[in-house]
Amino acid sequence: MSSFPQNPLPSVAVKVSITPQTAVLELGENTLALSASLVDAYGDSVEPSVPFTWQSSNNSLATVSSGLVTSAAIADPNALFEGGQVSVSCTYPYGVTGTIQATAIITVTVPEAYSGHVVLIDPSGTNATFGSVRTFGVEPWDGGNPVIGG
Repeated sequence: MSSFPQNPLPSVAVKVSITPQTAVLELGENTLALSASLVDAYGDSVEPSVPFTWQSSNNSLATVSSGLVTSAAIADPNALFEGGQVSVSCTYPYGVTGTIQATAIITVTVPEAYSGHVVLIDPSGTNATFGSVRTFGVEPWDGGNPVIGG
């Protein structure tokens, strides 16, 4: 009795996987490396024959190049920043005209300004700066103690 090979067909990629699938990244040009892999219909690993194509759903929060995700820079320390979620997709050609794709969700957060950051009050006593995140107005309160952010 003859036996058949376990995988009689040549390996053809049918699925892309991204690791990690979810992550948190702070604003301020921080980076996170994502990796992509291919598997065939049998669940066996397939070596890519062409590079993956990477794309960010929101380049104002995070960009991606060759799997390296970089959060946006904090260019204006006086601006109020908001974080959000970015979908990072990895695409690989499939067949003649198709593609297979996977997506990772990156949550971009604003650095915590109140924990471990230096607070500087300007010489006039009217503005306080929390690290490189934001400048707030300072107002006197009761016995002259400053209230930051009014």
